[in-house]
Amino acid sequence: LNIKREENLEKKNQFRAMHRLHKLRAKRFYSIMKQEDPNVLKVCFDIQQNKPIPKLSESVVFYSRQVWLYNLCVLVHLKIQEKENTIFYTWLESERPKGYNEVASGVLDFLENLEKSQTRNGPTEIHLFSDSCASQNKNTVMMTTLMAFLEGSRKFNKIVHFYPVRGHSYMPPDRIFG
Repeated sequence: LNIKREENLEKKNQFRAMHRLHKLRAKRFYSIMKQEDPNVLKVCFDIQQNKPIPKLSESVVFYSRQVWLYNLCVLVHLKIQEKENTIFYTWLESERPKGYNEVASGVLDFLENLEKSQTRNGPTEIHLFSDSCASQNKNTVMMTTLMAFLEGSRKFNKIVHFYPVRGHSYMPPDRIFG
């Protein structure tokens, strides 16, 4: 899609409007993430790009089978990120696959520990931010897990899950991975 090469003025304007709407939706995701509300706790999570083990620079590695390391980062999003608010869940492909059950289990464990550490008058709502990977974050297993957590929670009464516009999913866990 090249707007500059399009000769039909009507189509060109339509493409420009679609591009502008795309950019506005992407900015809206980040503005929601930056909003401050004492009743809302913002939690971000993402899986790092698969890492091969061992990491060797020799060509022998090309012909041998390497084991993949999976790394799920879950954190409470704050202005100043602290390591106390960041948890990594790591496992090898020989232990478990990288699927929706593992991601949902990590997020559930994080939320349960978060609830135990919260004060009585703390936030009552959780805003989750993750990429919209259907096989990990945007599926019925994740939604069911979040509903089960919310049903048993004594401190939180609402969870809202936000997904960024495709191609604009750079989030706080990605900064930590870097």
